[in-house]
Amino acid sequence: DFEVLTSTLETHLSGKSETGGASDLAVQANLSSGRKVGGVLDYSVANLFIDRMLGDDGDRGKVIDHVVREFELGIERISESIAGGNIDEIERNAHSLKGSLGLVGARDAYDLAKGMELSAVSHGANFNPDHWLMLIRNAFEPLRACLVELKSE
Repeated sequence: DFEVLTSTLETHLSGKSETGGASDLAVQANLSSGRKVGGVLDYSVANLFIDRMLGDDGDRGKVIDHVVREFELGIERISESIAGGNIDEIERNAHSLKGSLGLVGARDAYDLAKGMELSAVSHGANFNPDHWLMLIRNAFEPLRACLVELKSE
């Protein structure tokens, strides 16, 4: 777990991805057919989750839109917890976001939410929740691009 977290942090801190630091989110997420994504999204997990959550209308777009909104709300809850200065609440909200991200197979964002959660639990003097939130938000953009791509499948 520590090695995965370290790799994820290096990717987001340096701005480099496994695709060589490409700025285009779709390229960064490697959305080509037969895709193996460098940590952004495990498509097999995402597709299983989406298929299980489909309503009677079979509209994948609705499920994906709901997932994206939930992630946005989770990030907002963390932001509000940071503004309130409540480390226990930051930890709880990071834990909740981590669980949601894990269900969908959002690897990088999951690892970052886990890192934030563990840092908050340790209550270390060097815990900088604003920095963790920035990293999570940055990881969310390529994730959003991957999820939007799934709408058309």
